[in-house]
Amino acid sequence: MYEEKEIRNLYGKDVPVAVLGSVLKYIDDTGDEFVDNVRIAEHGNEESERQYEQERRSGCCGYVDYVWVPFDVKGKKYYFGYNYGH
Repeated sequence: MYEEKEIRNLYGKDVPVAVLGSVLKYIDDTGDEFVDNVRIAEHGNEESERQYEQERRSGCCGYVDYVWVPFDVKGKKYYFGYNYGH
Protein backbone atom coordinates (compact mmCIF):
# COMPACT_ATOMS: atom_id res chain seq x y z
CA MET A 1 0.00 0.00 0.00
CA TYR A 2 1.11 3.54 -0.58
CA GLU A 3 2.77 5.36 2.25
CA GLU A 4 1.06 8.54 3.41
CA LYS A 5 3.96 10.70 2.20
CA GLU A 6 3.52 9.33 -1.33
CA ILE A 7 -0.07 10.51 -1.69
CA ARG A 8 -0.04 13.59 0.56
CA ASN A 9 1.12 15.79 -2.30
CA LEU A 10 -0.52 13.86 -5.09
CA TYR A 11 -0.46 15.74 -8.38
CA GLY A 12 1.44 18.66 -6.88
CA LYS A 13 -1.38 19.78 -4.63
CA ASP A 14 -1.62 19.17 -0.91
CA VAL A 15 -4.30 16.71 0.01
CA PRO A 16 -6.10 17.94 3.16
CA VAL A 17 -5.21 15.84 6.19
CA ALA A 18 -8.89 15.03 6.82
CA VAL A 19 -9.28 13.68 3.30
CA LEU A 20 -6.05 11.70 3.34
CA GLY A 21 -6.77 10.17 6.73
CA SER A 22 -10.29 9.16 5.76
CA VAL A 23 -9.16 7.61 2.47
CA LEU A 24 -6.41 5.59 4.16
CA LYS A 25 -8.80 4.46 6.91
CA TYR A 26 -11.42 3.47 4.33
CA ILE A 27 -8.89 1.38 2.42
CA ASP A 28 -7.65 -0.25 5.61
CA ASP A 29 -11.22 -1.03 6.74
CA THR A 30 -12.10 -2.77 3.46
CA GLY A 31 -9.50 -5.47 3.95
CA ASP A 32 -8.67 -5.32 0.24
CA GLU A 33 -5.31 -6.88 -0.51
CA PHE A 34 -2.51 -5.74 -2.80
CA VAL A 35 -3.75 -2.15 -2.96
CA ASP A 36 -1.96 0.18 -5.35
CA ASN A 37 -2.67 3.09 -7.68
CA VAL A 38 -4.17 5.05 -4.79
CA ARG A 39 -5.50 8.26 -6.29
CA ILE A 40 -7.10 11.40 -4.88
CA ALA A 41 -8.22 14.41 -6.92
CA GLU A 42 -10.03 17.61 -6.12
CA HIS A 43 -13.29 17.80 -8.08
CA GLY A 44 -13.19 20.71 -10.50
CA ASN A 45 -9.40 20.98 -10.58
CA GLU A 46 -8.71 20.10 -14.22
CA GLU A 47 -5.07 19.13 -13.78
CA SER A 48 -5.83 17.04 -10.72
CA GLU A 49 -8.70 15.26 -12.51
CA ARG A 50 -6.58 14.65 -15.63
CA GLN A 51 -3.81 13.04 -13.62
CA TYR A 52 -6.34 11.05 -11.61
CA GLU A 53 -7.71 9.58 -14.84
CA GLN A 54 -4.21 8.70 -16.05
CA GLU A 55 -3.54 6.87 -12.79
CA ARG A 56 -6.92 5.12 -12.96
CA ARG A 57 -6.27 3.86 -16.48
CA SER A 58 -2.83 2.57 -15.55
CA GLY A 59 -4.20 0.12 -12.96
CA CYS A 60 -5.35 -3.44 -13.36
CA CYS A 61 -7.50 -6.03 -11.61
CA GLY A 62 -10.18 -4.88 -9.19
CA TYR A 63 -10.77 -1.18 -8.65
CA VAL A 64 -12.95 1.27 -6.76
CA ASP A 65 -13.61 4.94 -7.42
CA TYR A 66 -15.69 7.30 -5.27
CA VAL A 67 -16.69 10.94 -5.00
CA TRP A 68 -16.41 11.96 -1.38
CA VAL A 69 -17.52 15.14 0.35
CA PRO A 70 -15.61 15.48 3.62
CA PHE A 71 -17.57 17.11 6.41
CA ASP A 72 -14.74 19.39 7.45
CA VAL A 73 -13.44 20.63 4.10
CA LYS A 74 -16.24 23.00 3.16
CA GLY A 75 -17.23 23.44 -0.41
CA LYS A 76 -14.86 20.86 -1.88
CA LYS A 77 -15.41 17.39 -3.25
CA TYR A 78 -12.73 14.81 -3.82
CA TYR A 79 -12.49 11.75 -5.99
CA PHE A 80 -10.58 8.82 -4.60
CA GLY A 81 -9.93 5.33 -5.76
CA TYR A 82 -7.43 2.51 -5.94
CA ASN A 83 -6.73 -0.86 -7.52
CA TYR A 84 -6.52 -4.10 -5.58
CA GLY A 85 -6.29 -7.87 -5.77
CA HIS A 86 -3.35 -8.49 -8.06
